[in-house]
Amino acid sequence: MKRAVLFIIMTITFCRLFHAASMKIFFSLDCLTVPEMIKEGNASFYLVYRFKVNDEFRPTEIHKIIAPLIGVDKVKLCLKAWKFEGVGKNGEFTMVLCWKHSMGWTSLSIIGEDLDISIKL
Repeated sequence: MKRAVLFIIMTITFCRLFHAASMKIFFSLDCLTVPEMIKEGNASFYLVYRFKVNDEFRPTEIHKIIAPLIGVDKVKLCLKAWKFEGVGKNGEFTMVLCWKHSMGWTSLSIIGEDLDISIKL
């Protein structure tokens, strides 16, 4: 089964110590294509990256933690297009993206100072 995530917009509302905040996360996984050879093989893997969010709420200072099978430059270019409106600027975040054999991208987790979310794709 082929899954494609074209564009997802999430609005998250949460309460923390008597104040409420609203966040919008704009991201696309279209730019994270997996080579055909990997799709046909019995491959399951995780991509793990750490980044900060700049004044425009876009990822910056992107560093790989675990990055098998997909080029680092490709992942960095994709992450730079994401947007995290409403999170603390210069906050550090970790992204964990899971690829499962014969299923494609199955989950995305983003963990950081102002955000702790897991999404089943």
